[in-house]
Amino acid sequence: MVILGPPATGKSSLLESITRLVYIPRVIEAESIPTFRDKLANNPPKSTCTAILDEGHTVYEDYLIKRYSKNTAELNYKKKAGGRWETDTINIFGATVIVRRTPFQDAATTSRSIYIRTRYKRGHYRVPSFRKARSNLSKIAHEVDINRDSSERISNNWMPLQAIAEYLGDDEWLEYSKAEIERSTRALMGSQKYEPEQALLMVLRHTMITVVGGKDIEINDVQLSEIRNELKAEFDLHFKNHQIEEMCRALGFKIKIHSGYPRVKCDHELLEKLLKERNL
Repeated sequence: MVILGPPATGKSSLLESITRLVYIPRVIEAESIPTFRDKLANNPPKSTCTAILDEGHTVYEDYLIKRYSKNTAELNYKKKAGGRWETDTINIFGATVIVRRTPFQDAATTSRSIYIRTRYKRGHYRVPSFRKARSNLSKIAHEVDINRDSSERISNNWMPLQAIAEYLGDDEWLEYSKAEIERSTRALMGSQKYEPEQALLMVLRHTMITVVGGKDIEINDVQLSEIRNELKAEFDLHFKNHQIEEMCRALGFKIKIHSGYPRVKCDHELLEKLLKERNL
């Protein structure tokens, strides 16, 4: 969750309220990258915490991206033990609540986040108490249907909160959440900082399919050098041929050598399947 807004718009007050509600809050100051990494760690006996970062403008975004998924949350790093260096592993998986005045630099981080945008509005406000509602919170948690899923990551981020809003009949918040999903999607699609796999699939779509007479026509196998040049020109991503080959193989495409040049074997069915799964 990202609380985003200019100074004096209540960001820190909102963070303080959220800190009282989340599971095992741990306030973390954004210091050096190694210190930030170590403070996110969940190695036993520590439990998976909710990281609380106030004014987190200098955080290392790559760690936030890795923290988002259990599949990427384990980090290997070197530490000095006695007179030698050893490899150690820590796990940084967990929820994060962060206050910022500026958006993230990488659209991949934005696409993994729920944004709460604050703004100044003159007036006197009274914060209502949750005391009367506390007894009903656990009941709501069991009654709300959040077992819905989509192939689109941004929608999945918002899905639990949207389910609660639907249960409570909060139409105004639902409209806000839909607008934020659209905003995040535009930011991801319009950014030059695509995730490599997404950018590769979009280049493959462009290089493997052409339109003739209003119909999609599958092109013959595509040279890795052509894909490399497209990634550089369209997405400012700089990869070597062997890196592109590894990514293509990981996605399920076959590589063949033709006249001494490596090519990606065109597989229209696989390409369409991968694009659909990623909502591209």
